[in-house]
Amino acid sequence: MIGVRVSIMLVFLLCSSAVGAQTAEERLSRALEAYAQGLEEGDRDLRLESFRRAERNFAAVIDDGVENADLYANRGNSALLGERLGPAVLAYRRALQIDPDHRVARQNLEHARTLLPSWVPHPQPAGVLDTFFFWHRALSPGERTGFAAWAFGAACLLFAGAVFWRRPWLRNLGWIPALFWLAVIVSLAFDRFSSRPDEAVVTTPEVVARAADSINAPTRFSRPLPAGVEVQVLERRQGWTRVGLADGRDAWLAASAISRVKRD
Repeated sequence: MIGVRVSIMLVFLLCSSAVGAQTAEERLSRALEAYAQGLEEGDRDLRLESFRRAERNFAAVIDDGVENADLYANRGNSALLGERLGPAVLAYRRALQIDPDHRVARQNLEHARTLLPSWVPHPQPAGVLDTFFFWHRALSPGERTGFAAWAFGAACLLFAGAVFWRRPWLRNLGWIPALFWLAVIVSLAFDRFSSRPDEAVVTTPEVVARAADSINAPTRFSRPLPAGVEVQVLERRQGWTRVGLADGRDAWLAASAISRVKRD
């Protein structure tokens, strides 16, 4: 079920100028008002216009420099109810990039994926390793570094206490933070030496995928790619991007047809 989730923007209000804060508050208010109107509207055309107006206002708040998972989730909800599947998937993906455990964004992203044609491949769910080390994606590198320092200090104190007081149980207890420290170090090293794919979403409806970076190149698939398809960026050329689909197939798309999940 799709619902709107609103967070109080106190941090934003404290960090913004009085005029800027008032502008953002007004836009957020207009977004919520348009969303509520869309939920109550019986006429389809008026309903779509209300949700699209809500989406534009949520987007304006984000463009003002306010980025949090709730705003992106609300923007995604508005786009989805406004029947703009591509921007909806993109907004949910950006929400999950900020907060990987955001329940509304994750649930509604899964729902949005079911609206795509059955032949469109979907990204696979997280593997066993990702599930076990959920904190690797849930914590920022800075937070992990802080936890690593804490664990290292705790292990040193316990090992030192075991030697000073001759208590073997302190030494055994010290292995717990030591192993946690080691796991965090491995996590940070993985971030440093692994290359994460540059992910994007098709946001333009009915994009013809080509076998090469030319408008005259043969079509790659028998059908155009619909908005909402999630891809990985493999290569860029003048006005064209080679993308990889979740099933391993690749194709060239006009660069303007996709939007990166990670904002520039």
